[in-house]
Amino acid sequence: MENTFKLDTGDKIFLSPHITNQTIIDLIQKLSKNELEFIVLEPKTPIKNSLYIQIIYGFTIELRLVLSNDEIRHYSYETENMNEVITIFLNYFEKEEIPNLDIWKDTSDSFRPNLFSIIFSKLKSLKKKRR
Repeated sequence: MENTFKLDTGDKIFLSPHITNQTIIDLIQKLSKNELEFIVLEPKTPIKNSLYIQIIYGFTIELRLVLSNDEIRHYSYETENMNEVITIFLNYFEKEEIPNLDIWKDTSDSFRPNLFSIIFSKLKSLKKKRR
């Protein structure tokens, strides 16, 4: 069965089968002209444990993986090369391939709750229980 995708630009959502290679190329070109702030490409079925790939202004590409133990890993890669971005996105979309993450930065720790957030959440739940 062929994977289906959702493509989100913040102000418009495209769904398979209305996503084409040209749609992706056009949106990345708009992003390069500051006409968009981000693009998220999300497969219905994870691609090699990847939940999505996204690009934000300035060609920062991010990819999120969920490993077998439900651990989430988040990777980031910056480039100024629009053709490289297009290739990464088209490989993800067409070939269902994730990029080689060896040169990507693992930013997973920035998504884990910090101690302050954990304490705040516990205090908030205690306050609700007292009511």
